[in-house]
Amino acid sequence: MTGLDVVRRRDGGHLSSDGDVGAAPDRVGVEAMRRRFPPRIPETSWPRTRQSRQEVLHRLDIAPFRAQLRKTHVPRMRGVGKFLDRLASFPGDTWQQRWLASGQEQSSGSDWARSPTEWLLTRGESANRGILGSGLMMLICADVIRPSMVWLITRGSCTLTTGMGQYRDIDGFAALDRQIAADPAIINANAQPAKARIAVILASKGGRIADIAVGDCVEFYDARSDVRPQGAPGKTLFYVLLHRLGVFGADAPATLRALCGSAQGQLSTTELVDRYQLRPGPIRDLIIDYLTERRPSLDYSTLNRMALDLAGLFWADLEHHHPGIASLHLSPEVATGWKERLKTKTRTVTATRAPVTGARSPLPGTPPRERCRRSARSISTSPIGRLSVPRQNLANVATVGLVVG
Repeated sequence: MTGLDVVRRRDGGHLSSDGDVGAAPDRVGVEAMRRRFPPRIPETSWPRTRQSRQEVLHRLDIAPFRAQLRKTHVPRMRGVGKFLDRLASFPGDTWQQRWLASGQEQSSGSDWARSPTEWLLTRGESANRGILGSGLMMLICADVIRPSMVWLITRGSCTLTTGMGQYRDIDGFAALDRQIAADPAIINANAQPAKARIAVILASKGGRIADIAVGDCVEFYDARSDVRPQGAPGKTLFYVLLHRLGVFGADAPATLRALCGSAQGQLSTTELVDRYQLRPGPIRDLIIDYLTERRPSLDYSTLNRMALDLAGLFWADLEHHHPGIASLHLSPEVATGWKERLKTKTRTVTATRAPVTGARSPLPGTPPRERCRRSARSISTSPIGRLSVPRQNLANVATVGLVVG
């Protein structure tokens, strides 16, 4: 039995012409997972958004929405009334339909005050931004309107989380706080953004924390990644917390990785190696065969790291500095040069008008040289290093063992 036979039996797939296992068992079906866990469909009509203006005002004038301080409650209610008047000027049978007709969703949430302010001023009414903002926030917390996730993200309210915890789901946010407190690894700098993400989902989808669906989290992740691709602290912690609370079913993924990876899912072994543009030949094939052999026993992150070490830091570097190299039997000079290059990293400095290349600085932490040497040696000690490479692929290789030490 050859090493490639082992690969066939483990994965149940077929070998392509370049020695990789067929794509089907080598990918994670991200799109299929998303179809399995869809988000809740946006609604335009529900009991609270169908209430009349007077019913909405009455509900917000009593507990739990009524503020204890009169100086807080009175301006807030004034803001609610003014915003309802503005929405009432648009067509629709519900406040949500009027909200959608108002055009607010067609602009950034940060520009929310411009349209109602202009409308109120043309009517000769006051348009205090703070009063209007507090009224709008109460309409959202009271589930009278449900802005889209993108609008809420661009709005960036610092009071939404507090409002949702106080008016929408007191018990749910209390359980969330207990879950955070029980894990000392969760710092406040990550916990607060996680709670804010959950608050946005509630504001946009309605209901309580227990009603949040896996697909709602995926929808939020996509929306925030589009609006703010630079990322933020605790980017996916909100999903982990909800999963720990038991909000999702037992079949839900433990993390968002299975649902929010690239559209194609995990790269195949060949794709992982070919990112480093190795020349077609026996060494490239050997690395692919070796990683394919190891893949069933590794997590994707480790596999990705090994592909970087073997294909990128090791063989791509040698091909670059020694054009035409085709043997893993390295001379002492070649091996020493590779080790020296691996001690530093090359940067491109663009502070001047003309880019300056070749600036070098020491690599921090454990040198990747040791990782590469361990990975390289593991090929020579693995069954696939000895058995899995077809003889024709080894025609130009002096030896399968790696001489890098």
